[in-house]
Amino acid sequence: MRKILVVFSDTHGGHRLGLMNPHVTLYDEDEHGNLTPYTPRSTATQKYLWKMYRADIRRVKKLAAGDPIVLFHNGDLTQGNRHPAHLVSTRMADPILIAKANMVPWLDWPNMVWPMLVVSGSTIPTTDHRRASGCGRRAINCAIISRA
Repeated sequence: MRKILVVFSDTHGGHRLGLMNPHVTLYDEDEHGNLTPYTPRSTATQKYLWKMYRADIRRVKKLAAGDPIVLFHNGDLTQGNRHPAHLVSTRMADPILIAKANMVPWLDWPNMVWPMLVVSGSTIPTTDHRRASGCGRRAINCAIISRA
């Protein structure tokens, strides 16, 4: 039986020019620690990227025709915090939530092979492009790879 290997990279979840599921839920926190869910407004670039991403997913599903699909994200699932003016939000959790929401269209396919393979790339959501933090990698593994 054949397997379909889907390789993609540099989705930069959390950047205003990165991939962002238009249905992602982020949270504002008030001074008492109460969380209020909200959906950030997508930029024109994000709307275009999401449209192309969904079209590509449909093409993969058609190509696979029920054969197993393996996802391999080759790095930069999220944007670092080096350029805060270009971010959807400056909260460190938000790029992880956005990256997870970006994977939602793949999650319920019965022919998906798990775990999803992820290379951390140059950007870990808890740091900028110049440093690395194991914390970000563990958070992505828990949030996305485990399908949680």
